[in-house]
Amino acid sequence: MAEPMTSLESGVQSHLLSAVLNPEQVRLDVWNRLREEMSRLEARYSEGQVSSDERVAQLLSLFAEVHPIERLFVFPGEARLLRLAEMARRHDVEELAEEVRRLVGLLSRHRDRACLVSEVD
Repeated sequence: MAEPMTSLESGVQSHLLSAVLNPEQVRLDVWNRLREEMSRLEARYSEGQVSSDERVAQLLSLFAEVHPIERLFVFPGEARLLRLAEMARRHDVEELAEEVRRLVGLLSRHRDRACLVSEVD
């Protein structure tokens, strides 16, 4: 008889199943988390606090999480993801936050068709 799953195992299994059944939603969830993290970082930056290496590491881990998913889609594309990660490494907080907000808005409204929208670049 199989042992019951722990809540963590159940959560991981649910996440994996949802990624298979609805990768666009998982993708948008990750982008929304990235946007939220950017908002927190931007607030700290505007208050004069120096962005910490830990916060940048969190952003880079989110970029790393979204990267394999993004290979399935046209927009925003590999080159743009690399530019965003480079902005995070350089601590270009304001520009990065603005770009992430713009991309999330485009992805929310147009999904992968955002590459066809004239306001993209």
